[in-house]
Amino acid sequence: MNNHRPRATFRTPRKGRDSTPSARPVALLGLSQTQQLAKQEFARARRYDYPLTIGVCRIDRIDQLTDLYGAESRSLLMEELARLFHARSRSTDIVGRLSEDRLLWVLPHTDLDGARLAAERFREAVETIELRSGRRSIHVGISIGLSCYVSRNTLFFDSVLIQAQEALVRAQDRGGNQIEWHPLPELLEATLRKEAEDREERDRVRAQRAAARAAGAHPEAPAPASQRRDGESGGGDAAARRRPEDTE
Repeated sequence: MNNHRPRATFRTPRKGRDSTPSARPVALLGLSQTQQLAKQEFARARRYDYPLTIGVCRIDRIDQLTDLYGAESRSLLMEELARLFHARSRSTDIVGRLSEDRLLWVLPHTDLDGARLAAERFREAVETIELRSGRRSIHVGISIGLSCYVSRNTLFFDSVLIQAQEALVRAQDRGGNQIEWHPLPELLEATLRKEAEDREERDRVRAQRAAARAAGAHPEAPAPASQRRDGESGGGDAAARRRPEDTE
């Protein structure tokens, strides 16, 4: 019995030709380097208070595709995904391997709406991939989970990453070839509203302190004479508090 599988290739309408893994190697960041760069970018987002979106991407039914077309097809598809990401991402974005079958996508200075638009363009591009092996062929789909860092109350990168992975699971559970995100719109709105209220309160406190400094006051200035305890010095009121025998 011959269990040999024909070599897997893919076809994209844009290229109009077949490609193989050896024909066009693509540099893909490894797990440790990907997470290191992602955590550094997250730290900058917290420090300078700008939005950051994390995406986790996985090819739909990749395990079945591997069984059908062989282990080589997994590497081939991951390389093609990396190529598509690099072709459609900004130079500041980070794209790398999160696991054997997942990619991590980091979008600095990008809110959830912007990330959803970018993810949808990428999802549509992946749909053009046709994996072929012998006479068999199948169009590839991808699911993407997004999570947006919007609050300094989020202290750790791993929290955002977990949310993105949970969103990815929802996308695949709902049939795949779609995008899900966290936080949900109502939670995002509540978070942004709370952040705005906190900023207003901080601005109010800073304005009060600035006004006090401009007026010559000091937060630790002596209390008014009417509030001083007996025996405390108080300028012109000192004579009024002298004992009678002190003036004899």
